[in-house]
Amino acid sequence: MQIISGASYAPKVHYEAPPSSVVPGHMAAFIAWFSRTAPTGEVPLLPIERSGLAHLWFECIHPYEDGNDRIGRAIS
Repeated sequence: MQIISGASYAPKVHYEAPPSSVVPGHMAAFIAWFSRTAPTGEVPLLPIERSGLAHLWFECIHPYEDGNDRIGRAIS
């Protein structure tokens, strides 16, 4: 999945999602971070910060064009 803008003859790629083969590793890193930043974790974050970062990180991992809005919002 890519996020692209610009004319069709000169597209600009702003973001390209990781291939599905590396998603398990990215998810493991995300879950580890999510646990560390919990209110009782090693490095607690304010809820609004943790929510925004968790949503962004999760959505950036997802390699499919259909998005993952419901799960991303649930994580937030």
